[in-house]
Formats: sequence, C-alpha cells, structure tokens
Amino acid sequence: MRTNLFMIFIACLFFELNAFAQTSPVLKDCKTIEDSLQYLKKEFVESDRFIGEPAKELYQACKAILPIGEVIELASSPYIDPEGKSYLKGVTIYYDKHWAEKFYANQPLIVIDINFEDTHMRIIDFRQNVPIEKILDYTGNYIVKKIDIYIFQRGHEPIR
Repeated sequence: MRTNLFMIFIACLFFELNAFAQTSPVLKDCKTIEDSLQYLKKEFVESDRFIGEPAKELYQACKAILPIGEVIELASSPYIDPEGKSYLKGVTIYYDKHWAEKFYANQPLIVIDINFEDTHMRIIDFRQNVPIEKILDYTGNYIVKKIDIYIFQRGHEPIR
C-alpha cells in the first residue's frame, strides 16, 4: 500500500514538473525580438522582485540570462532641479556591445532602463570619477526604484 502511494506521488510530481517545464519558457525558446521582450519583462518587471533591492542583484540576474554588452548612465533633467543640476538617476543596459552601430543601421534593440532611488550623485561628478566599465560595480548598492524594458529602433516609437 505504501509503495503504491509512493509511486502515485512520484508520478504526480513528474507530471507536475513536466507541465511546468512546458509552460515556463526560457530566452533561448524565444523566436522573435518581441518574444524576448515579453520574456524579459516577465522576469524582471512583472515579478517586482528587484524593486527596493540593491541593483547588484538585478545585474546578476541580467548576466545570468545574457552577457551584458554595455552600460551607460541615466541622468535626471537639470530643468527639474532648482539649481539646474543633473543627477545620476539610473543606468541603461544593452545586451549588445555594438548597440550604437545597430541603432544607426535602424536595427531593433532591447533596452533595459533601471532607475534608482535618489543617489545624490551629480552626473558630472559621476562621469568624471567612474570609468564606463565600472558603472555596474559602482552602482550595485543603489536601490532599484523602477525597471523599464523595451525595444528601441531609430525613427520609431519604443515598443513596450
């Protein structure tokens, strides 16, 4: 009797895991850039698991899916500051090191914008003191406020 119950339990577990594996896509299963966008949005935006957490956790998750090609800083507008100063507000991640060439060739790119809670870091100081290859290391302890993932193509509205 116990053996039969155990076998039934194992069979149910197997079918449950098999069904989960078939309904949980991975990035390599994505056939189009739009499929990839939806997958990344589900992983990073819809789950909300990275909001309020240090950015380094999000960076590690991004690196686990694809190698990060290039990172650039996002600056706040000087028009919203009474003194006209611009501050570091986040980073933009490109999965392709050659994103600029693709942009000018009018090819679509997936872009991840990560906004931080207030950093109090003037963008000019950040740019003067942090080399571009160290942006992820430097910003890893900032708290994630918002994540936006979209397809960007020159001359088109972003696809979100």
